[in-house]
Amino acid sequence: MHTKTKINDVCEEFEQEIGPDTTFVFPQNISEHNVLGKHLVIAPEYANWLVCNEEEYRVFCLMRAGKNLQEVWKDLCRQGINADKATTIISQVAAKILGKEFEQKVVVTEKKILKVATLFIVLRD
Repeated sequence: MHTKTKINDVCEEFEQEIGPDTTFVFPQNISEHNVLGKHLVIAPEYANWLVCNEEEYRVFCLMRAGKNLQEVWKDLCRQGINADKATTIISQVAAKILGKEFEQKVVVTEKKILKVATLFIVLRD
């Protein structure tokens, strides 16, 4: 008797509009590894990771250097990648970053300010 295992992949879909001037801020501490021909980018402090092929990794590195999406697109086109393919690669990387929430999280904590004042009044004759 042959048993088939069926796996249902659950995929969350989302839409987010980003413009050509969009830049991403990545976690400070990132570890990068080559695993099975892919680039594994790990943010250990956030327990998060990205897996990129060679083209996606090239785009990730440009984004990590602080370039906005338009600048990354122009760099890819200068490297001989046609405009449509450059757009596709950038879209794939942006979707991975946004989908995995791989951006640096800015934690805002409210600092309590003591609102206590002590007044000493000295009376003299």
